[in-house]
Amino acid sequence: MNRGVGSSISNAVLLICLWFSPVFAEASNCVCDGDCDGDARVTVSELVLSVGIVLDVGQVDMCEAADSDGDGKVAVDEVVRAVQQGLTTCRWQLELACPCERNLECASGHCGSGSCCEEECVRGRCDVPTREGRCTPVLANGSSCVFDRECLSEVCLNGICCNMECPPPSTCRRGNCVIR
Repeated sequence: MNRGVGSSISNAVLLICLWFSPVFAEASNCVCDGDCDGDARVTVSELVLSVGIVLDVGQVDMCEAADSDGDGKVAVDEVVRAVQQGLTTCRWQLELACPCERNLECASGHCGSGSCCEEECVRGRCDVPTREGRCTPVLANGSSCVFDRECLSEVCLNGICCNMECPPPSTCRRGNCVIR
C-alpha cells in the first residue's frame, strides 16, 4: 500500500489524539495493555509497535499484549489504553493473585510463589487457590488441608497433608503413608 504525505499527517494526528484521549474502559487486573515484553511497564517503543500494528505495518504476534480483547487485531481503543497505562505505570494494574515474577510487577510490591501477594510471605506461600493473594502458612504433615500447595510436602490426600503420594493399597495417616 502506497502511503503519501497525507497519510503521514493522518498518522501523526492519530498519535496526538491517542496521547491525549481519556480512557473509559477498564484495564485487565493481571495484564498491562501494550506491555509487549512483560516487564510491567509500557514504553514509547512498545506504543510505537502497537500503533504500527493498527496501521498494518506489524503483526499482532509482535505484541500480543496490545490486543487486550483477544480478537487477533489491535484497535485504536486498545492503543489508547496502552498509552494511559504507559502514563500511569501499568504495574499498579497487577493486583493480588495475578501471576508475577518480580516484586516490582505487583501493586503491593510483593511477588511470592509466582503470585502478587498482599505482603511478604515469611513462612508460607502466596499462590494457594482461593486465598486471593494472601499469605497462607505451609502446613506440616498430618495437618488438615484442601490443596496440595498448602502442604510442606505439596501432597494433600483426603484432606490431610501427607509425606508423599501413597500407592494403593496404602493410605495417609497422621501425615505418613501406611499400608491398610
